[in-house]
Amino acid sequence: MQEFYNKVFMGGMSLLLVSLLLGYASVSRTYLYLPLVPAGQSGMLWRAVTRTDANKGGASEIKIHDEQFSLSYDFRVVKQAQYPYAEIALEFVDASGAPTLIDLTAYDSISFNIRCSLTNTMVFSAWTVEEGLSVSDDLGSYRAPGAFFSCTEVWSRINLDLSRLETPQWWFDLHQLDLSRQQYQLNKVPRIAIGSSFQTPTDKKVSVLINDVTLCGRDWRYLYFFAVFLVLAWGHLQRGCLNNIHAA
Repeated sequence: MQEFYNKVFMGGMSLLLVSLLLGYASVSRTYLYLPLVPAGQSGMLWRAVTRTDANKGGASEIKIHDEQFSLSYDFRVVKQAQYPYAEIALEFVDASGAPTLIDLTAYDSISFNIRCSLTNTMVFSAWTVEEGLSVSDDLGSYRAPGAFFSCTEVWSRINLDLSRLETPQWWFDLHQLDLSRQQYQLNKVPRIAIGSSFQTPTDKKVSVLINDVTLCGRDWRYLYFFAVFLVLAWGHLQRGCLNNIHAA
């Protein structure tokens, strides 16, 4: 009988060790963290690009100072175009440097540190393909759901929920679509951007510094697998013990 208890003890300890290792691996793979900035630590290839109202007759401007260790840039919104704006974007590219589409459905939030020389309200946007409407060489045809946030002279950590972005009304007006058509997909994203809003100070230079841009998500499949493993493995061990006890 002592030999049986020794086998049970060794089997239990071995299974416990395997469970702990598998549990650690499952939790690690469940919580997803994908850094984007600094560029050297990015899990995706991208390049920094700018966009202003210049093609709409505006005079807003933006200048990048650093796009490797952080996103450092100056911009000035000028009240000349009907909708003045200036933005910086991370445009996703492939190994050859050509623009590409990225699937971000595994990520439910994005976070970053930001500081501005003048307090203002800015907007984060995730540009995405709208099936049946978007054209590759017409950025305005892409849907750009976004979220507003405050940027001040003090460093702040911004966390935005990617599942609760709102598409701007001008996009619906431009394409004559029903405002109730709010659903969007993040499976084909050409770029993510941070830009000015209608509450950004005009005719004033604003210096912006952004770092530690990270996408966060969860893949519950690994925890489900781990739960099934625990039930089957420990259940099998328990049944084996009971059968041996009854046989004795």
